[in-house]
Amino acid sequence: MKYTFTNRVSLNLAFFVIMPFLFMAYGHVSAKEFNYPYHEIDNFTTNQFKGSNQTWGITQSSDGRIYFANQGGVLIYDGKAWKTIFADNDAPARSITFSRNGTVLVGTIGDFGKLNSNDEGKPQYTSLLSEDDKDIISSSQVVYETIPFSEQEILLRTKNNLFIKSKNEFTTINNPQKFKFGVAKYIDNEIYVNCINQGMCRIRNNTVEMIDGTQALNSKKYEVNFFDKISSDEMLIFTRSAGIFLLEKGELRQIDISNKLLNSTTIYRGIRLQNGNI
Repeated sequence: MKYTFTNRVSLNLAFFVIMPFLFMAYGHVSAKEFNYPYHEIDNFTTNQFKGSNQTWGITQSSDGRIYFANQGGVLIYDGKAWKTIFADNDAPARSITFSRNGTVLVGTIGDFGKLNSNDEGKPQYTSLLSEDDKDIISSSQVVYETIPFSEQEILLRTKNNLFIKSKNEFTTINNPQKFKFGVAKYIDNEIYVNCINQGMCRIRNNTVEMIDGTQALNSKKYEVNFFDKISSDEMLIFTRSAGIFLLEKGELRQIDISNKLLNSTTIYRGIRLQNGNI
């Protein structure tokens, strides 16, 4: 079923490319085919930022500095110069975000930590896992997301497990059906996660539960790579290459987007901007 938004719901889409290693080969696209303004883009080569051509996450601090989770470490760009911070054992950075108090949280392989300042005032990586915690997350598990609930609680997502790290304990989310996990989000005090090739899931009482109506999102084409609530009972869902859907009270409806570029590309990630655009 095709579903077109009316005036009841406003859908604002904007598309930005920040670094050259995030580009896809779109070919030649005319302005008529792309109904949003182009933005000035500064391109940097690996020789300039001294990292890998693989970047897994991007975030920005309140002072304007941009942080990249890069295969070669955490890259920091202040508008003039690049700096690289290495995690323990020079592990690649696979996810990056800010906590509510402005702490940079970094997920690596078998570990996650934060950036703080050393005695000389220079940024450094510090693991947030105790020796006991390191027995829970194996050295081969990739921490794809670190999502802070508060300053004391953080959700860690690996492909096979979800963990909640609090100040005094480390909890593994119960996953009796052995789902594998894709992109996750914390919305209205609830954890939502893409259960790969299964549909969307919600965490209730520390257990993974399927969300009614999303079972059709059960293949790579329908892999959910971005989602967000747009009202108390409506969720917008972006799939890898099957289009955009609206989930409302257990019913999944496809949204008709008349944009050749959007309809012919692969969506890897999305983000909601401060002005409400996606």
